[in-house]
Amino acid sequence: MDYPELREKLVETIIKGVELNPLLRSAGNCSVRISGGMLIKPSGMTPEEIKPENIALVRFEAFGGGLEGNWEGTDAPSTEWRFHLASYSRPYVNAVVHTHSPHTQAFSCYRKGLPPLSYLNFIMGPDDEIPCTKSFEPAGSDALARQVKELANNGADSMFIANHGFIAYGKTLNQALERARVGEALAQN
Repeated sequence: MDYPELREKLVETIIKGVELNPLLRSAGNCSVRISGGMLIKPSGMTPEEIKPENIALVRFEAFGGGLEGNWEGTDAPSTEWRFHLASYSRPYVNAVVHTHSPHTQAFSCYRKGLPPLSYLNFIMGPDDEIPCTKSFEPAGSDALARQVKELANNGADSMFIANHGFIAYGKTLNQALERARVGEALAQN
């Protein structure tokens, strides 16, 4: 099994992420960049079920080419793998945490960005506003991945996904998870 330490850290982050929405145990996902691809949460498993060997490895070639022959693991990767891969087109991004936490999910239905409300916005990144994707697109779709990639490449360190949830980026999994927590707090205000 490649990347045992990163797999352990990813499982730990998945478990910590449940604090953001304890009612939706398998909702949301996270990933971490590796050489040539990413490690990502498996599809449909609750955090308590996930072991390091369940973490899927997806190669960058899957973006545009599909999963066939471009992933490894005992369990299929999250259905959201496309927007995770799209996020890694930005070199700064080493970790992605995606949540369906209550307040960010509710705010995402406005389909607009969140202006600076407090000093906490600065934890989220250098932008004045936390942006939102332009329109609702089905979960796991290429269209959603394109919208996410556009905002990421425009410098967003976090974003709302219209009528869906929230994405936070980081240089580390800890930084991405903290941005997801702060995003939930800001959306609650």
